[in-house]
Amino acid sequence: MRRCIFGVTLCMVCLLMAANGLNPLRLHVIANSNSIWDQQIKLEVRDRLLAGESEALAECGSKETARTYLEQKTAELEEAVREVLLEKGACYDVEIQIGTDIFPQKTYGNLVYPAGEYDAVRVVLGDGAGENWWCVMFPPLCLLQPAPTQDEPIVYTSFLLTWIKGLFAR
Repeated sequence: MRRCIFGVTLCMVCLLMAANGLNPLRLHVIANSNSIWDQQIKLEVRDRLLAGESEALAECGSKETARTYLEQKTAELEEAVREVLLEKGACYDVEIQIGTDIFPQKTYGNLVYPAGEYDAVRVVLGDGAGENWWCVMFPPLCLLQPAPTQDEPIVYTSFLLTWIKGLFAR
């Protein structure tokens, strides 16, 4: 069921991007190394950034607006990442770059996200020698949800739907 919902959401985003000629803005978090510890820190950095910025990005009406917003917040984003590193006792720094980057082809079920050069917010942790994680920040496709406990029902939300509603709310 989760794959189906994710696949439908991804298809909607791809159709929206094709219809608007939109080149997405990606979040690209690169770990210091491939150690289990550094990989976990990478995911915690991802979670902190998305938790702090998802709502604001969903309200941006265009990729250019989202990019400008993030460029103005680069110092704050770096500080948020440094807080995660400090909490975890990681003795390396972070560098956030906003520009273009080359991404490999990515497949989600039967849908292929083509390889190519995309605008991205690159978060390089330490040496940046580890595996990376990425998603599409705009239009909002970074779908993160905490795992429910046995007693909690699964509730699905869509940043894409929130973004689309925001377009028509104006």
